[in-house]
Amino acid sequence: MPALINIIHPHMYRCVPDDGIDYKVVDFLKKELDKGSRMYGHFEIRDNVLGAFMRKATMEMDAVFGEIFMDKRVESFFTLGNGYPFPDKMPKDENEEQWKALRRYFVTHSELKTKINGYSPIIFLGGAFERCVGNIAAYCADNYELNNGEIFCIEDLSVSVNKEEAGKMKDELRKRGVQVINSQEALKQSQ
Repeated sequence: MPALINIIHPHMYRCVPDDGIDYKVVDFLKKELDKGSRMYGHFEIRDNVLGAFMRKATMEMDAVFGEIFMDKRVESFFTLGNGYPFPDKMPKDENEEQWKALRRYFVTHSELKTKINGYSPIIFLGGAFERCVGNIAAYCADNYELNNGEIFCIEDLSVSVNKEEAGKMKDELRKRGVQVINSQEALKQSQ
């Protein structure tokens, strides 16, 4: 079964001091694409829709990440600021016109379940580890029957802005059966 790689809110790689992580991430992603892994880019929508599209376009034009996000094998969609998918039904306080206009760009709870089911392993990386990456990995473990799909988070290929919170997130993930691994272990998982 092919691996599924989820790159969560990749703009976060550009929000931290450059320590070379971007090249390590792209090297890992290229290897996974060459092995036939499925890959999703989860881009963040917060309050400003224009900002979301600009973050996505910035990563598509980025000198390092551009070749990944412009690759036809990588499917991109939008998720909420906390990493979660959108709800299946429009929230009551949402603007119906805006919801309908954006509907084709974001992924809902049910759609994400369909997209990730049948893959093993299911791997998450991106930013921030202690927030969005951990949140969506825990969400998938808590909400979806994954046909024996194992869930992993790659800590050394994820951005972390708070090491103490990252430690707490690791504990939460382990409680849910999500394994926190490094990039070398991840390459072995997807063979």
